[in-house]
Amino acid sequence: MTKMAQMHWKLALKIREKITTTPRRDIKRESRREEKVVKAAVLDKSTKVINKYHDQDTTDHVTSGFIDESEMQQH
Repeated sequence: MTKMAQMHWKLALKIREKITTTPRRDIKRESRREEKVVKAAVLDKSTKVINKYHDQDTTDHVTSGFIDESEMQQH
C-alpha cells in the first residue's frame, strides 16, 4: 500500500504545473524595446509634423516667388 501511495504522489508531482519566473534579462529587454517603440513613435510623429509644415512653407515660397517675378516683369 505504501508503494502505491508513493507512486501516486510521484505522479501527482509530475503532473502539477510548475511555476517558473521569467529571467530579469528578458524583462529588461522587453522594457527597453517598449521604450524604443515609444521614442520611435514620437520621432515619427514629429517628423510628419515638420514635413507637413515644411511642405506648406516651400509651396508658399515657390508661389510667392513666381508672383514676385511676374510682377517684376510687368514693371
